[in-house]
Amino acid sequence: MVFSEIAVLSCQIVASLLMGCDYFMPSKWRGKINQSLSEYFSRLRDNVDRDISMRFKEIFAQLQIIFFCLSLLAIGVAIYYFRVFLFENLTPMLYLCITIISILCAAIALHYIIGHTVKLLVTLGIGGILFRSISVFLLKTEKGPLAGTGFLMLLVSFIMRYMNITHI
Repeated sequence: MVFSEIAVLSCQIVASLLMGCDYFMPSKWRGKINQSLSEYFSRLRDNVDRDISMRFKEIFAQLQIIFFCLSLLAIGVAIYYFRVFLFENLTPMLYLCITIISILCAAIALHYIIGHTVKLLVTLGIGGILFRSISVFLLKTEKGPLAGTGFLMLLVSFIMRYMNITHI
């Protein structure tokens, strides 16, 4: 992905303005802005924490069904691989039925397991771990969330510049 030079420059300007506020803005104003930003990022972190814990509670509540699906998947795979040994002893119709049953068992189990895996990965991925780590970083910075946001914008501009140079 290639970014325009104006987009990179815009990120750097925003970063310098946000980080410059720490040096040139009166401390009362800076304190008010940092307080409101801290409240916002605290709410964001709490919402992400609630979503992650809710997803884990949902998964642990359905643990029996997940284990059943895993065992169903194992049974389906075992039947599918052991049907080769039974090929000479079974009629073609019975062989076909066993093959279809094994594929159906695996498909039903995979459908349920993949659905839960996707929900968990979405919760933990971009929507979870990334937002939580950014909000914790911004809440813990010594200069405050305003300067921390500027620093993150500067990092984004460096990543954009790197992607332009290497043509990733």
